Amino acid sequence: MTLSKNQRREIRQLMYTASYYLRSASPAKKERTCKLGETAFAFEQGAVPDRSVRHLVLLGAHLSTTAIRLATVEKVLNKAGIPTPAYKACKAYFYYRGKKAPRDSRFPICASSLHILLRDSIGHEEPPETDSDERVKRWAERERQIRRLTFADAYNTLAQIDHTLRACLQAEHGIELLAASVRP
Repeated sequence: MTLSKNQRREIRQLMYTASYYLRSASPAKKERTCKLGETAFAFEQGAVPDRSVRHLVLLGAHLSTTAIRLATVEKVLNKAGIPTPAYKACKAYFYYRGKKAPRDSRFPICASSLHILLRDSIGHEEPPETDSDERVKRWAERERQIRRLTFADAYNTLAQIDHTLRACLQAEHGIELLAASVRP
């Protein structure tokens, strides 16, 4: 299948904004010990987050915004009938229909699907209480995997996903992307 003119334009715009937010998150490369799940405590009622925690929260927001843009590119590709392996794996693992989980589905590897996992985590797309226990367990595992990542690991993984997706869009779909160095 091929991408429509509008889908190609949308992908170019999404990739441009993803590169902007990824650049904004680049200080995360230095955060090799702090994990994504370690900042929530600082925002409980009555708590006043210190400067370093506020900095990490903003880095996490830039990482999440990057992930949302990259995952949306994959959603556009999926709607066009050309899903990536990462998108297909996440869809099979988390969004299966029916009561029973597919036997052949495995937890998506974060190295190729972190952007989709983060997007769903940020979007709070949680299973309804009426869902199967297996599906609820799978979504909880996604949250645990994300919380365990250091900011540096999350940044490096998203940078690799961005690079791989850019190469695919250019080589396989002929989409001319704006250079990552183009400033807003």
